Amino acid sequence: MISQLNPGGVEAKAEALLCAGFVDVVNVDDVHVVVDCRSTTSDTTHRVRCDPNGWTCSCTAGTHHRRCSHLAAAQRITAPPGQRRLRPTTENT
Repeated sequence: MISQLNPGGVEAKAEALLCAGFVDVVNVDDVHVVVDCRSTTSDTTHRVRCDPNGWTCSCTAGTHHRRCSHLAAAQRITAPPGQRRLRPTTENT
């Protein structure tokens, strides 16, 4: 169980979730980020979202407006709308 292997808190558990492949980006567009993160303690998937109102997670901690490992993992692999960098393009001339 990841939570037992990583007693270092939210950031350590977020890294473990990413390394275990438990985090899937569902959608990224100009306004929203949607990420699914499988639970380490049950057969549940938590939905993390970022929209103009901020970041949220469907887990118990997230519904109490606390920063959870699911949200931390999503933030590590995505950037909120407005903070994304466009990849440079090269044109053949």
